[in-house]
Amino acid sequence: MFLLSRPKERWQSPEFREPTQADYTSAMVQATGELEFKDRDRVGNVVPLEGRSVHLFWRSGLDEIIDLKPVLVRFSRRPVAVRELLFRTVRPGPEGRSIIWDDGSEIGLSWLQDLALARMSSHEFRGALDGLGMTIEEAARHLGVSTRSIAGYRRDRPVPRAIALAVRYLLLRRQRTH
Repeated sequence: MFLLSRPKERWQSPEFREPTQADYTSAMVQATGELEFKDRDRVGNVVPLEGRSVHLFWRSGLDEIIDLKPVLVRFSRRPVAVRELLFRTVRPGPEGRSIIWDDGSEIGLSWLQDLALARMSSHEFRGALDGLGMTIEEAARHLGVSTRSIAGYRRDRPVPRAIALAVRYLLLRRQRTH
């Protein structure tokens, strides 16, 4: 008796590699014409906001609001995660490679870049769908949400993190097949 071997899945082949953050960014830049990843290379200034968010000013001139809750929830025992007054002491770290607090807590540049790319403005969302050549109906089908939700994200509603990441994945997949 012999066993037939199943063909290797794409992810099992030696030439497959997991997409990196740079891959996602490159796909986003190509599809929407947004600023390149290098524009998020150093923190210039940071201002604390309500709800564990910060207004981050990159040295390149780009600025964006980033929700730090996904990182802080992992470090819920750290005082900065639970004390509002301590959270408000946030400042740029040495050479702009992190943000730090008075208790010594620190979030590095790679986390900040990941969090920045996990959010998407309505403008970016609209540009991404246009870059993908998708109608509202096609986007709703691919993303598993209603057409009304897609229309809202295109207009002014906040784009949920899962939707933003899914759109970035679609951009990356399109880039790899073209």
